[in-house]
Amino acid sequence: MKNDEDKQAIVLISFLSNCLGFPAEKPDFLGFLLSELRRFETSFSKYIADQVNQDAYGYEQKSFKMLSWLTEEKPTSILDFNYTDHSFSHSEAMHVIYDRHIHGSIEEQPIIGIDQSMFPAADRKYEFSKTYRVLDATKRHVDQSVLSHRIKQIVFFGHSIGPADYSYFQSVFDYLNIYENNVEIIFGFAPYGNLSVDAAAHIQESRVAALFDEYGRSMDNQAHGNNLLHKLLLENRLSIHNYKNAEEMSYFEYRKLNGDD
Repeated sequence: MKNDEDKQAIVLISFLSNCLGFPAEKPDFLGFLLSELRRFETSFSKYIADQVNQDAYGYEQKSFKMLSWLTEEKPTSILDFNYTDHSFSHSEAMHVIYDRHIHGSIEEQPIIGIDQSMFPAADRKYEFSKTYRVLDATKRHVDQSVLSHRIKQIVFFGHSIGPADYSYFQSVFDYLNIYENNVEIIFGFAPYGNLSVDAAAHIQESRVAALFDEYGRSMDNQAHGNNLLHKLLLENRLSIHNYKNAEEMSYFEYRKLNGDD
């Protein structure tokens, strides 16, 4: 045991062996962990479904109001990182062109994983990446693309904008060539818990800055990468919006309340 990390790994393996039935003969540690992850995903799916079913009507109504607020009922494609299904996508929200649950849903097997950049594809631990597991899910069905070169606005809401999903954001930004094309990017937030509006905004600002710093490093033209955020701000193509009232009323109700047609 060379360091504390090795010691922690041995403690974890010992715990799994004794408490979870890790096979002692011909052990496949990574295979065992992957099977345990799938078991957890199944349990997690049931938990999410139970939470929704406790107030299914209220949840759907709030979701629809939120969608109306975010999209202004313009033709919209949704890349959904949630696991809950929305029946409104095929009823009231006729402006929704396509809604893809990139990491599965409670109707299927949810996908929980790490960012694909953590390990090379040749490393077996790559099987724990979201990218590999989404690839594996394509054996069950193939989804159409939510991306289109006609997209003029990207709205983020309810996402932590964490590093685990940077690969998705990079793919979207690359596809739409946000440096050259006139694409508007909006990062929405709503204060939660005991956070004030200013505190929630500060958290969002830090995450947005970190995202574009990392994305800039991935660009072929480093000069463009270094000034990307400044360019987007200068051209009024990037903003952070507070959607505090989005759960209470739809976008159109809010505008009507404020005397806006």
